[in-house]
Amino acid sequence: HPESKYFAIGKIDDDQVQDYAARREESVDENERWLSPLL
Repeated sequence: HPESKYFAIGKIDDDQVQDYAARREESVDENERWLSPLL
């Protein structure tokens, strides 16, 4: 879409990874592996 706007997200903290993992019912280690570019 020509009017699309993109934005960057910053780094995420350990507490955010833990919360995300808990909500997805996955291990923190697994989520850290996939989210490593954002840590």
